[in-house]
Amino acid sequence: MSKKVLLIFDGILSEEPLKFYLRKPNFNQDPLYALTNVIYMETSELKETLNQVSQNLKSEKYSIREYRLLKDNFLQNVVKVDLDTKESALNMISKSIFAERNKNELEKMFDYWLEDSFSRIKNPENDFEQHLLERFNIYCEKKESVKAEDFYKCLINCDRKISEYKCDYTIFTSLVKRGYIKQILSLPNKSVRYFSYFIYSEICRLSNAYDFYTSELPALEQIKTQCDEKENHIDKSDVLKIETIKDLKITLANAIKQITQTGDN
Repeated sequence: MSKKVLLIFDGILSEEPLKFYLRKPNFNQDPLYALTNVIYMETSELKETLNQVSQNLKSEKYSIREYRLLKDNFLQNVVKVDLDTKESALNMISKSIFAERNKNELEKMFDYWLEDSFSRIKNPENDFEQHLLERFNIYCEKKESVKAEDFYKCLINCDRKISEYKCDYTIFTSLVKRGYIKQILSLPNKSVRYFSYFIYSEICRLSNAYDFYTSELPALEQIKTQCDEKENHIDKSDVLKIETIKDLKITLANAIKQITQTGDN
């Protein structure tokens, strides 16, 4: 199989289960890179270099790109010369890698994982990968929450920015999961109709809706159920609101039908 190579953070991400590789480092003064180039060191010189790396770690100097070097070189040698225990050395590495200064770099990598799930860690092999995966899950949750909130704001203002969520095949699940449906149904009629039109244009007009929205069926059913609940609590004199909710229910029914019908073909 040909190897797809992608440059990411000045490093290389392979098609294998996620591993970090660095380009061959330029000759420089950083002791971490010195460890990779020394064939033999006297114990005193090795300790001095390791102590320099330790100071850089405590200053949270290193980025996620350098994890492989830290793990394979620093960790191996620091234990060998009894400067620190393996556990405390690992903790020091993790603290540096997950420092606030690396936030943007981590988020860029997480965005890449969202685009290409093949590259995502599935089965963490060590504490670092487990921690990395936990951070990814937290990032996804935060990103989904922001997405649902922004979508809701678009509905409030009937903002055309809602078009940014076209082809977002998880938006309805995000709204249901984060409790936005009751709020949406309580918005002015114009906003509720705007939501109805979004569903119509995204699903009802899609000839192969099954291919994209099957996973959203439970969320769409839940929205329809909440429409029933909302309708039962509307003042009977508010005819326009009742009709608006009924129209939304019809759109939802057609969307669900469109998904299931295209799946039968």
